[in-house]
Amino acid sequence: MNIKDFIKTAMIIIVAFCIFDINISAEENYDFGQIDIEKALPDNAENELEQLGVSTDNGGSNLDLGNVFSRIWDMICESIPKPVSMLISVVGVVLLCTVIQSMHQGESELSATFNTIGVLACSGIICTSFGTIISSSSTAIEGLGAFLSVYIPAFAGIMAANGQTATAAAYNGIITVAVQIFSQIFTFVIFPLVNCIMGISIAGAVNPDLKINNIAEMVRKIINWGLAFIMTVFAGILSVQSFVGAAADSVSMKAAKFTVSGTVPIVGGAVSDALLTVKGSIGVIKASTGGYGIIASAAVMLPALITLFLFRIIFTISASVSDMFGISRITAVLKSGENILSIIIAMMVCFWAVAIVSTALMLVIGGGGI
Repeated sequence: MNIKDFIKTAMIIIVAFCIFDINISAEENYDFGQIDIEKALPDNAENELEQLGVSTDNGGSNLDLGNVFSRIWDMICESIPKPVSMLISVVGVVLLCTVIQSMHQGESELSATFNTIGVLACSGIICTSFGTIISSSSTAIEGLGAFLSVYIPAFAGIMAANGQTATAAAYNGIITVAVQIFSQIFTFVIFPLVNCIMGISIAGAVNPDLKINNIAEMVRKIINWGLAFIMTVFAGILSVQSFVGAAADSVSMKAAKFTVSGTVPIVGGAVSDALLTVKGSIGVIKASTGGYGIIASAAVMLPALITLFLFRIIFTISASVSDMFGISRITAVLKSGENILSIIIAMMVCFWAVAIVSTALMLVIGGGGI
């Protein structure tokens, strides 16, 4: 062996040892954007994850089921006073209207006047509750949007470092567009729309001749059909591009392994194995970061969704009580409120599902050509 071949072999060995050193210290020296991901999380969600002991380093691997259900129960207990207060107020108005109606059965005009006053009083209670609902929903949507705007590029970068360049490009592009679309729909369509529907429903209850109380039900059906179509198209496009990208990444990784093993003299096989070992190490980081993203999105959305579900239950109970006592005009307003809550819940669940399903799909595909 001449001096040139000796120097060339020595350099290759040095490179191989450097690769092994990167493999050993990758998690210690490179955070792959994990610090930025944790900083992008809203403060309340960050506190929840700290109490559960979840971080980007462990990805929720040490989660305790009992602690999770305990925190959910605490959220329910913290959220339930306002819905219960609304229920008591609405039932009180319904009972008062029932008493007045029974006292003035022969005076239809006076009874109608008191019913109108009852509708207005009940509408004021509902609108106050809707202020809490819209504020909670808006905070959750803004928080999740801000978190995903940091999390998606960082997670895609980890996927690319793991050898899944095509899959990462598809994930980053599709989910970023989906997040922006949902955020804009909430800001410029859903929240203004539900306010308009609530106002129209109250107007219809005050003046029954308008016959517009069923508009909320119609809008709810249209939005549910639209969401079902959008989510089907989204899931189809993401799945197809992800699986095609995973196949391309697998071929690329195998080609790189074959090239290194065949062209590098003496230590080609060792370098090739070192590359796959590095890839496996980054895969661990990817799994923990993906698990953290799923749990973090739940911590952002669950408090708002729990509040919405509690209010929806209260609206259903209130409407049943009003209908039982025959106060149909108040019942119509309450049912409209129930339909509006269904619209908001459906949109928020779909937005949340975009983050969870896409990340879970990337973790399942995950192999990338090992």
